[in-house]
Amino acid sequence: MITLRTSLTSRATAVRSVAAGLLLTVMATSASAALFTLNGEVSFGPLTGASITGSFAYDEPLGGGYAEAPLSKFILDFMGQTYTLALPNASGQAWVSDGVFAGFQYVLNADEAHPDVGISLLSGDAIFGPWSEGYFAFTTNPLDDIQAQTSWGAFTVSPSAVPEPGQLALLLAAGAAAMVASGRWRV
Repeated sequence: MITLRTSLTSRATAVRSVAAGLLLTVMATSASAALFTLNGEVSFGPLTGASITGSFAYDEPLGGGYAEAPLSKFILDFMGQTYTLALPNASGQAWVSDGVFAGFQYVLNADEAHPDVGISLLSGDAIFGPWSEGYFAFTTNPLDDIQAQTSWGAFTVSPSAVPEPGQLALLLAAGAAAMVASGRWRV
């Protein structure tokens, strides 16, 4: 009788440990980065036909309502160049409405250090349409308004199906920590 009770207690502890691990994993997932990819093409201007590809991420804000979240990652591959958030005068943000992605913006403003390029990407928002569609502008020589040449294009945004390796490692570590912290394993 004592052996049966000990066995049931051990199993209950194991079930609680696994449940706590799953709960922490779900919590970590809901507070994790939202990942998206973008693909498109320039349809007007001197660079007509050039492809637009990239990806971006933001840390999902807590709470409801409308929120702006800075992009935590942005990569744009265009015309053999890679543009990121690390470039001077680059900024990006995502818009979230009641926990649902509503659009994003990335801007690279030209300055004396980078006088030849200006980039703007914008998706979603009430003015520009659904979050899954966006517009692209690439300006060469933007400091000279007379000679500025802008190429315009459109792109689509889609959720990334594959989590980043760092996110998977975080989820596994959180689940393991929960199992260790929530109880003792008895066999």
